[in-house]
Order: sequence, then structure tokens, then C-alpha cells
Amino acid sequence: MKLDLHVHTTVSDGTASPEEMVAAMSRRGMNGFSITDHDTSGDTEDYEILARDYGMIYLPGIEVTTRVGHLLIYTTPDNGSMLGELEISKPLSYYVSRAADADVILSPAHPFDYFRHGMGKEVYDYTWDALETFNGSTVFPFANRRAHTAAVTLHLPGIGGSDAHTVNYVGKAFTVVEASTPQDVIARIRKGLCAVGGVHVSLLQFSSRILKSKIFK
Repeated sequence: MKLDLHVHTTVSDGTASPEEMVAAMSRRGMNGFSITDHDTSGDTEDYEILARDYGMIYLPGIEVTTRVGHLLIYTTPDNGSMLGELEISKPLSYYVSRAADADVILSPAHPFDYFRHGMGKEVYDYTWDALETFNGSTVFPFANRRAHTAAVTLHLPGIGGSDAHTVNYVGKAFTVVEASTPQDVIARIRKGLCAVGGVHVSLLQFSSRILKSKIFK
């Protein structure tokens, strides 16, 4: 099954509501998703209901701002409240210690996209559960290639997500994993039983997205 594990909504800097984004993902053939708004997990209970309505798997998520870059954190619905308790702009060690749980995945977001708060070489200095090796909104493919190289070097599974901020881009990149529950997704990703797929956004498309986000913000 395909899961878009990096999606933004109007809860942070996206241009579409959570329901609009979930509906678009369903139309694009996604089987699951995580809404990863900036520095907020949103209403995880409502998102779980949306997932159930559309017959999809939902992982509570957040793209948190740390002192060295953006970090994706995923967990299971029964543990979603822990995301809302996280403080922002803390050292990485804070998030690593708070997420010391078997049902949590820590993954640097677009780690080598220096235009969008990637961690860069800092990824080699910490312990992760996965790396985002395919970010669909990364304009320069070399950033994803470097992320893949880092994942191989660190013996980490790679995950993918569209990083969509509009309905037009959901499902452009995704994670492939055979699972039937959120717990299965977490467990299989941690074991490396997953793959990534999708396409990159073009520079023109990315520029258009940024313009729209400024207009509708």
C-alpha cells in the first residue's frame, strides 16, 4: 500500500483543509497518510475519523522545528497526544529522549535540502529510525540522492512523502509498505520493510506553490 507521509494543511502553512487533503489523497490512490503540519499535530482524533471515513490508515505526525533543522515524528493513534506535548525549537536530544518509544519514528525531513531547513551532515550525529529519502517537493534531485546515500551509510530505511501544501501535490511522493494497521506501518518501517516512490516537483511548480501559499496564507 501507498502512504503519503508528509502533508501540510491550513492548520499550518498549507492552502487546503485536512479533509480536502485527505480526500485528494484518496482520489490519488493513497492507502494511508500522515498530516505533518509545522510544529503542531493538529486534531489527531478528527484525522483518525477522516481516515476511517475514507478507508485509509492514519499515522499521527508532526514536522517539528529543531535547532538544527526540521524533524518528522510519527506515532500510532493511541499515542497521538504525545505529539501535542512537544516543545518547539529544542535541541535534537530533547526530541530523541521524548520519543524513546517502540511506536515512534524519528526521521529528518528533506535532510539535504538546505533551502528548507534540512539538517545536512547533522544527520550523521544522531540515531534515527528512518530518513526521508524521497521528498516530492525537493526541487533539486541531488538533495534526495544525498539523503538516500546517508540512509545507506547509516543502515536506515528510507521513507517518502509529497510535502504537499496544496491538493495538487498530494501523493506525488509516497512510502510503500505492506500493512493493515498503523502499528504495522511503524513496525515495518523500523525493520526496513518499505520502499519509496513518486516524482519530483519542478522548479516552476514549486515557485507556483510558494506564491499560492503566500497569497492564501
